[in-house]
Amino acid sequence: MWSTAPRLIVAQQTRWVGSWPVCAPSLVPDTPNTLLATSPATGSPTDLTTLYAAQDKDYWYVGFNVSPGATGNIVYGLYLDGDQTDNSGANVAPPNRPAITTVSYYRPEYAVYVVYSNTQFLTATPKSVALYRWDATAGQWDPEIRDLLDQLQVGGGFTYDPTSRYAEFKLPKTAIGDAGFSPFMLSPALFSAAANTATVAADTVPDNGQNVSIFNEVKSISDRLSLALPGDNSSSSAPALAVMPFIYAEAGNIDWLRGTRLQIYRDPIFNNLLLEQLFTCEGCQNYVDVFQHVYTALRLLEDNTLYWRYTIRHFSTSSLTAPLCPNLEYYSPPSEAHVFVKYGPAPSNLRVNDNYTSPTFRWDDAEGAGTYRLQWSPNPDFSGSVGEVTTNHNSFTAANPFNPGQYYWRVRYENYTGGSYASDWSLSRTLVITLPQVSVTQPAPGAIVSQPPTFKWLPVLTDTWGTPYARVQIASSPTGFANPYEEVVVDTINWTTTRSYPDGTYYWRAAARDTNGSDGPFTAVYSFTKQYPVPTLIAPLSGGRTGDYPEFEWEGLTGAAGYRLQVATNAQFSNPVIDVSTRNVHFIPFAKLNNGTYYWRVAMYDRDGRQGPFNDATLIVDPLPYRVYTPLVRR
Repeated sequence: MWSTAPRLIVAQQTRWVGSWPVCAPSLVPDTPNTLLATSPATGSPTDLTTLYAAQDKDYWYVGFNVSPGATGNIVYGLYLDGDQTDNSGANVAPPNRPAITTVSYYRPEYAVYVVYSNTQFLTATPKSVALYRWDATAGQWDPEIRDLLDQLQVGGGFTYDPTSRYAEFKLPKTAIGDAGFSPFMLSPALFSAAANTATVAADTVPDNGQNVSIFNEVKSISDRLSLALPGDNSSSSAPALAVMPFIYAEAGNIDWLRGTRLQIYRDPIFNNLLLEQLFTCEGCQNYVDVFQHVYTALRLLEDNTLYWRYTIRHFSTSSLTAPLCPNLEYYSPPSEAHVFVKYGPAPSNLRVNDNYTSPTFRWDDAEGAGTYRLQWSPNPDFSGSVGEVTTNHNSFTAANPFNPGQYYWRVRYENYTGGSYASDWSLSRTLVITLPQVSVTQPAPGAIVSQPPTFKWLPVLTDTWGTPYARVQIASSPTGFANPYEEVVVDTINWTTTRSYPDGTYYWRAAARDTNGSDGPFTAVYSFTKQYPVPTLIAPLSGGRTGDYPEFEWEGLTGAAGYRLQVATNAQFSNPVIDVSTRNVHFIPFAKLNNGTYYWRVAMYDRDGRQGPFNDATLIVDPLPYRVYTPLVRR
């Protein structure tokens, strides 16, 4: 099945001939490319062969050649359609005029009539060059017929050169609906008729044949760019664009081109201006240039249905050939609007690198974004406490850590180059901020240590986060962390206590802490047993004999601040005869020991006076511990 056939109007680019005689001394036909339409010559008195059209800043000029055989009375009628809209304009001829009509797409809003009699046009009497206006509201021709030649009423003109047999209407733009601020395209249709009572046209130009009552073919002429991209003139088919498009228009040969003006509006009747951009083309050539009218905004425009149009900027400047031409600038009517829907996407693909207290928020780049605005809140509707930051990157890492908890976050992009734009917010994402759990490595679970231990754990490192602090707790029972034996916060991955620990079993755990003082989850509870080592006794040996001033000696221990030596006559050390503390690793009693069997032991103690376990041995005190045996010699 064929698609619906759209309507296409091809219009000729008008030539500008100037309003000042010193600038445009020639008639329109002497200006190239002003011939709009032709019709085959028949040689009849009513024959029409040419239709010329041109303009300047104030007037349209429409001319034609009178048949060389013109004689008698001939009525010439000129229909003028300015909007090319279906069923817009007159569907009947003005009263008491030839009954000629047009196809529905080119119904005229204005009509001009003049009568040729024998060798000249009749222009001397009032309203001999009559201008009619169609009243769209009343659906009829305005009863007031205006005189084109009346300088106060209309201010137009009509000229005829008998030599070239060229006749020309000078039509004030404002008198035929071309006010300059709305799109305007002129579609003239000229016919000749034998009398005002005629029901058919004797001839037509553009050529619709002879003896016809309806114009089916009409030519158009305009002074505007042809809008190409984006969109078209239908809101129903307007493209939806996420970013600012290239705005592209094409043009033919343009006279006196100074530049263009681009306007983008928020409404189809062009009341609410969003952007206006002037382009100046100093010294540019008036030739077709496909890149001459391409533009994209440096900033993002608001999300809206937008209507855009171009206006041509013309100028006249003095030159050697026309030194008196004034240096002025004037604008063509705007082009018909094209429409597109700008609806920029909100940033997408929102994600975070980790959910620790300094997460990195990331999202995909958006074309045209100048900055991104990031918001986070503990409330899904972003009420109450809302954190906010702007960045010109598509990621953000908080300088200050988040408190653990649940957050909602979203992003939009903005652009403030030459204006203000903000996209819709992205769909919000949920982020649960936690701190990682560290992994402990030392002391091993259930370890027995002889010295206050060094506690170690593995750091937590990501691309954007590292454990800044660790909180370590040591307790004397598995449930005693409310009142720990020792607790520290350090910025390292290991810690050695400076306190001494009594021998016993201890329990410990660790947690990551951020710079806000928020703690992550604690590790499981691990235990270790602290027990100082027993000194190794050197002398006297267990069971050995010694004199009554024995010298006690043992090996030193790391971490010992001193040693406690006990000597007793029983293994229970219930009544020691020596109980001294010394910083040395040997001891000689000040008083001699009586003969007998003794027990001795040594224990270390730390700088806090906490004592380790004893090690013990026996010895025999003998007044003559050193005996000399003489060998017996038998003969």
